[in-house]
Amino acid sequence: MASKHFKECIKYILLAQVASDAGKGYVSAKSNNARKALAKKYAVKDKYITQAIAAARRTTLVRVSYGVDFGLGMDIIYFDIRGFGQVSFHSYKEWWYLNLPEGRWNGIAGGSVDTCKKLARKLNLPYYKTK
Repeated sequence: MASKHFKECIKYILLAQVASDAGKGYVSAKSNNARKALAKKYAVKDKYITQAIAAARRTTLVRVSYGVDFGLGMDIIYFDIRGFGQVSFHSYKEWWYLNLPEGRWNGIAGGSVDTCKKLARKLNLPYYKTK
């Protein structure tokens, strides 16, 4: 049974992924719960990332770390989710002030989307499509 804080963290990760996908023109959720993420796209992605980080600090099942993509001039937030995989987000927001540990991409192309699908399916969360 997943803890309340773990599920809350995953909820915000999934919503951030929906917002990110929508910003790229891809609809990855149809539920009413994801309506704001679909409508506001990138404008709410960082808000959901911030909420996911706060929830992750209350569970040991999600490790949050930080990196910089110097080529794109963007910060990257990595969520390593025990038993599921990694979800990462590029952001123009600067996240250095959170003093997160240095993170690295796990090298799995499309891994964030696959991990989100797996999380939504296994935890029965409506925020992301499962197929």
